[in-house]
This record gives sequence, C-alpha cells and structure tokens, in this order.
Amino acid sequence: KSKRDRMRRGKLGHTALSKKAIVTLKAGDSIDLA
Repeated sequence: KSKRDRMRRGKLGHTALSKKAIVTLKAGDSIDLA
C-alpha cells in the first residue's frame, strides 16, 4: 500500500513539474515571437 501511494505521489509531482515546464516553454515561445 505504502509503495503504491509513494508511486502515485511521485507521479503527481512529475505531472506538476512537466506542466510547469510546458508553461515556461510556452511563455518563452511567446517572448521569442514578441
């Protein structure tokens, strides 16, 4: 149970990090276009 919970928490953290990276990439693209 604890192992599954840890995996789920890690996955959630990973998705949050990837979302932040995508947002920063989009912001950088808009800055490059402007």
